[in-house]
Amino acid sequence: MATRIHSDNGPMSADSRSVTVALVVVVAAVAGGATGLTAPAGAQPQGFVELQEPITADESSFQVEVSFEEPPEVGVCLRVENLNEDTVYQTSVSQSDEVTVPADEVGGLSGGDEIEARLYEDSDCLSQMDDDTTTVTGGAASFDVEIESTNSPIVEGETLEVTTTIQNTGGEEDTQDVDLLIGDLVVDSRTVSIAAGESETVTLEWTTDDDFAGEYVATVETEDDAASRDVRVEEEGGGFVVSVEDTNSPVVEGETLAVTASIANTKDVTDTQRIELNAGGSTVSATSLTLDAGESRIVTLGWETEVGDAGGYTAIVASGDTTGTAEVTVIEQGDLTVEIETTTSPVDEGEPLDVTATVRNTGEEPSTQTVGLRIDGQLSDTTTVTVDPGESETVTLTWDTSARLPGTYTATVVTEDGATDSTEVTIRERAAFAVTIDGTNSPVVEGEQLGVSATVENTGETEETQTIELRVDGSTVESTTLTLDGGETVGVTLSWETIDGDAGEYTAAVASENTEDTATVTVEEPATFEVEIDGTTSPVDEGESLDVTATVENTGGATDMQSIGLSIDGEATGSTTLTLDGGESEQVSLAWARTDGEAGEHVATVASEDDDDATNVTVESGTGANGQADGPQFAVEIESTTAPVTEGEPIEVTAQVTNRGSETDTQPITLTAAGTEHERRQLTVAGGETEEVTLTWETLHGEAGEYAATVASPGDEDAADVTVTEAGEVPTFAVTIDDVAPPEGGDGQLVVTTTIENVDDRADTQVITLSAAGSERDRRELTLAGGETETLELTWATDSLDEGVDLEVASESDSDTSAAAVGDESSVSATTWAILLLLLLLIVAGYYYYRRRRGEQRPDVEEA
Repeated sequence: MATRIHSDNGPMSADSRSVTVALVVVVAAVAGGATGLTAPAGAQPQGFVELQEPITADESSFQVEVSFEEPPEVGVCLRVENLNEDTVYQTSVSQSDEVTVPADEVGGLSGGDEIEARLYEDSDCLSQMDDDTTTVTGGAASFDVEIESTNSPIVEGETLEVTTTIQNTGGEEDTQDVDLLIGDLVVDSRTVSIAAGESETVTLEWTTDDDFAGEYVATVETEDDAASRDVRVEEEGGGFVVSVEDTNSPVVEGETLAVTASIANTKDVTDTQRIELNAGGSTVSATSLTLDAGESRIVTLGWETEVGDAGGYTAIVASGDTTGTAEVTVIEQGDLTVEIETTTSPVDEGEPLDVTATVRNTGEEPSTQTVGLRIDGQLSDTTTVTVDPGESETVTLTWDTSARLPGTYTATVVTEDGATDSTEVTIRERAAFAVTIDGTNSPVVEGEQLGVSATVENTGETEETQTIELRVDGSTVESTTLTLDGGETVGVTLSWETIDGDAGEYTAAVASENTEDTATVTVEEPATFEVEIDGTTSPVDEGESLDVTATVENTGGATDMQSIGLSIDGEATGSTTLTLDGGESEQVSLAWARTDGEAGEHVATVASEDDDDATNVTVESGTGANGQADGPQFAVEIESTTAPVTEGEPIEVTAQVTNRGSETDTQPITLTAAGTEHERRQLTVAGGETEEVTLTWETLHGEAGEYAATVASPGDEDAADVTVTEAGEVPTFAVTIDDVAPPEGGDGQLVVTTTIENVDDRADTQVITLSAAGSERDRRELTLAGGETETLELTWATDSLDEGVDLEVASESDSDTSAAAVGDESSVSATTWAILLLLLLLIVAGYYYYRRRRGEQRPDVEEA
């Protein structure tokens, strides 16, 4: 389509049009991105442009409203373009106004045409201020096509899906076919009806076959428009699948073209392949890549372009299995070249950064161009330079860093026709001491030293000296001076010497001139263990143990450990060690075990390191009123258990049984857990002697849990906590039917004899059931130790029936079946039938053998 440019200054000659076209192309590139130049914010007048809404296809002209906050000093450029016709209308405006644009000046108006208006801050259409776009409505229906997405790449045999938006940009409703073509072949079609100005999204499909691997062009067509997309079908079985993700296209000759691709290993084994970048029919870059099965990785390959490489290319990233492509462009280098000579990098935050560059004219004509400085792609400064052929000029451009964070940036000097040079520049962070508290020795007791450890880091990049303080509730208690290089880190420990009366909770802060960190610390009162006797077992008989129970409370604030002792009449008889937090209390029980010959009144004293309490106790004579010794009393104390065990394993509980009387006696000793007595044993112990006894609880499947195991005599008991853990799978009770005895006459009890064996090494209890004709007839609960076997008889009271039935005996983990006839006394199990059949076969074989032997030994008839 021809490009036409109109101006208020009259028609342009062919030569001037070509020059202007070239200028427009440059300006469009400038406005669009990589090499364009836009003046820094604040340097241009504020102007705005707005297109008439709506613009219809039957109008002969339309309006463009231009407004300014303040009128520009000179006329500025207004460009209006019909993007569909590639035709531009250009004029100059110097005040807020409505500009009338004749339709034929932009190539006419048709439904669906895109009209774009751009307002610039200068008369040369270089630095854009504002833009607006609209779509022409009305006219005949026009179905425009835009492919939204595809599910490419796919594997052979899968279905390609192409999702497309169809928009009726015309002025009338219409119905059209939407076709999907692969190459020139229509593979799918949809009929859609769309009102004027409306759109509809359709998904078209192509189902591939096993031998369809390759690159294709998928095209979606209506009667008015078409759109295409490259798609790929990959071989089944996968491999290194390549998908191009991004490029930095376009680039100028001499710059590096970077292509970023995703490589996925769809195989089930680790593999190493060469990944290549091809452009213009040549391999321009390559790397070796190793991927585990299912792993994917992003790789970037670069092409170092040279002068003469300008043009459009298909960049191909290829593995040994698949390829991915992208269309890229290399822009021809202009007459001006640019080379950065120096910068003032690094600078501190907020300081200006200067970039000095040399601009050289390699052409044969003088050249005047705008040279700009971009920081990470954002324009920060511009200047205009005129360079004669073969000459060079030095320019210095400045970046105001006040709005940027510390870090490393890319500074690029760029000319209008795309010549660039880049370098990295750095903004340094100002010195700042960041403080982090690492820990304290809190809590401490009054009079002790409270220490706070912290890390101090100079997060800036220059050396600095600061005072670091330890503050307690805002008051400075210690400080130190640190000098740190940029990025240096050091650890410090500051202390507070506490005194009596400092008990309490405080906020400790370690502070620099920039930051601080805080922690809550505690100073405690010294620990004090106060003792109060709660009770005793007094009076006791000689030979019995006298127990004293007392409560010990730490009335201080600090945790402490002390020895709590029992003395009788000043003589130590026992002690225990107790650890208590501040404010915590605990009850202890201490025993005076050796009371033989100690009949009488005594003073029992329980004492800590800080306090004691005393009470009177009595030991009575061991002889009764008739002068004979008191009867036996068996005292029980558990020594150990084999817990924890797995359910099905035994728990053994060992206890010491002491006869505190003077006579030999035999008493029952029991082991109880969960309310069930598990073992009882008669134990004989002589007076004053001690015997050890071990009792056993055979745990069963399903008894996992926490229990108190109690060993008891008739007069005493002791308990210990035991644990039974889950065993996992249920032990197997194997079932074998041995015999089936039907009732006589078909009416009465049918008896099934069965053997049940616990084939596991754990004890368990399971329910054994007899079923007939689909109904349960009898059940028994059976407990077997590991490896144990037991024979059961299960019964069924039958009616007077004469028919065959299937019998099943089942445990919770196994079963066996047999056939029987109710009323048939000959009914036997399947096992019995098998034995009878074997006997019958042996009899037949013996008879046959006998007949043959007789036939061989029959005497000759004549001899007979």
